[in-house]
Amino acid sequence: MDRRILILSALLLVGCTSNGPSELELVLDKTNFESREKVLADSGDTYKLIAFYKQEIVRNDTTDLRIKLVESYLEAQDIESALFYLQQMDKVEGYQEQIAFLSAKAYYLQGEVDLAEKYALDALALQWVFPEVENLLGLIYAAKQQYPLARQYFNMARGHHYNDIVIKNNLAVVDLLEQNYQQAIFRLEALFNNGLADNQVRANLALAYAKLDQFEQVHHVLVGEYSTAEIQQIYLALRSTKVAEQAKL
Repeated sequence: MDRRILILSALLLVGCTSNGPSELELVLDKTNFESREKVLADSGDTYKLIAFYKQEIVRNDTTDLRIKLVESYLEAQDIESALFYLQQMDKVEGYQEQIAFLSAKAYYLQGEVDLAEKYALDALALQWVFPEVENLLGLIYAAKQQYPLARQYFNMARGHHYNDIVIKNNLAVVDLLEQNYQQAIFRLEALFNNGLADNQVRANLALAYAKLDQFEQVHHVLVGEYSTAEIQQIYLALRSTKVAEQAKL
C-alpha cells in the first residue's frame, strides 16, 4: 500500500478519536468512579458520599446518579433533601417505580404513613414483584396497626427472597405488638444462636424474654454489652414498658 495512504488513514483515525473520549477513556473513567464510590461507601461517611455524587452530577447529570444521591440522603436521615431531589425527578421515564418506592420510603421515615402507603402501592402497581416495596408496606401497615396486612406483605417479600434477617425481625415485631412473645422468640432465637443478630434483633429478643419473665435469657442476650447491674435495670424497664415503645423495626 502507498505510504501516503497509510499516513492519511492514521490521521483520519486520530481525527475520529479526538472528537470525544475513547472507549478506553470511558472504561477508565467508569472504573475510577466505581473505585472512589466504593471507598466512600465503605468508609461509612454518608455526607462525603453525598458530596461525591453531587460533584459527579455536575460533571455528568444522570438519573442513576440522582437516584444514588437520594438513597444517600435517606441513609443520612435527611428526608427534606431526599424529597427535594425526588420531586425534580417525578416525570422521568423508565424510573417511575424506583422514584415511587424512594418517595414512599422518605414519607415513611418522615412519619407520613398515608402518603408512604400511596407511593408504595403506586410502585407495586408498576412492578408487581418488588420485595423492597413489599417489606416497606409491611412496615407501613404495622405502623397503622393493621397487623394481618403487615404480616401479609412481610411474607410476600419473604417469598420474593428479601433479606431473611430483616423479614424475621419485622415479623417478630408484629408478634410482639400482638403480645405473642413466644412466637417472637421462636423467630429470633435462631438468628441469635447463629451469630446473625444485629442490634435490632437483640433488642427485640431481649424484650420478648423480659415479657415472659426470663431474666437469665435477657442476660444471655445482653451480657456482651452491659454489666449485670445494667442488665437488671434494662430487664425491669422492659418488663414494665409498652411493647410499641420498644419494639424495633
